[in-house]
Amino acid sequence: MLGRLHEAMTAQHGHRKMLTVALATLRADAGGVSGILCSAGHEPPLIRRADGRIDIPPARGQLLGATTDVVLDDTPFVLGRGDALVLYTDGVTEARAGRGQELFGDERLAAVLAGCHGLGAEAILDRVLHAVAEHSRGYHSDDTAVMVILG
Repeated sequence: MLGRLHEAMTAQHGHRKMLTVALATLRADAGGVSGILCSAGHEPPLIRRADGRIDIPPARGQLLGATTDVVLDDTPFVLGRGDALVLYTDGVTEARAGRGQELFGDERLAAVLAGCHGLGAEAILDRVLHAVAEHSRGYHSDDTAVMVILG
C-alpha cells in the first residue's frame, strides 16, 4: 500500500510532496494480536510488553515522495495479552517547553510506557499525553498524535 502511495505521489509532476507514514495491519486471535508494520520515515513504533519491557520493532523505511525509488520493509509482530503497540508522531518526542529547551525524547517516552503496567489503551494514551503536556508546559510546535493497540 505504501509503495503505491509513493508511486502516486511521485507521479504528480511539479507537485513534489513528502510524507512520513506508519502502517499496521492487524489480526486478532485467541492469544492476542499479530500483524505487520511498515514505516516510511516515521517515528519507530514501540511495543510495551506486559512485563514492562520496551521493544522497538525494526520497522524502517524511507520517506515517501522524496526520491524516485523507495525502500520499504514489512516487519511482522505479535502482541500477547497485556502487550501494547504504540504508534506516535514526532510531536511527542520533539515536544519541549520552548525553543532551545530539552526535547521529550525517545528515552522519556519509553520510560513512561514501561510504567504503564496493567493499564488499558485509553489510560496509556492519557499517561503519555499528560507526560508530554507536563514536559512541554503547553508549548506546541508540531502535531501530536498517539495510537495504542492492546494485545
